[in-house]
Amino acid sequence: MRPASGWSTNGRPLRGGFPGPADCGTLPVVSSGVGCAADLVAGTGEIYPTGDTAALAAALSRALARLGDPGLAKRLQERIELYGVEQTALGFEQATDAAWRG
Repeated sequence: MRPASGWSTNGRPLRGGFPGPADCGTLPVVSSGVGCAADLVAGTGEIYPTGDTAALAAALSRALARLGDPGLAKRLQERIELYGVEQTALGFEQATDAAWRG
């Protein structure tokens, strides 16, 4: 059975990811429970321990303070290029094609 929803680079349906904060031009602030959080957020956002609201508040404050960082836009763009919707869809498509070929 083929995946039933999402985006595809060649018109076939895929079950892919949805746009993340970096795709929308915002700083990602994610919990430690998010898979690959360190890779996704590196140099662009904040990670806080899952369930720790005080740590979340501190992470949000740090993220807001960084909004004036002149290098932030470039780092966000680099993250988008590595982990954005297009790359996610392409990687998923390549993996599902390889799985179907066996």
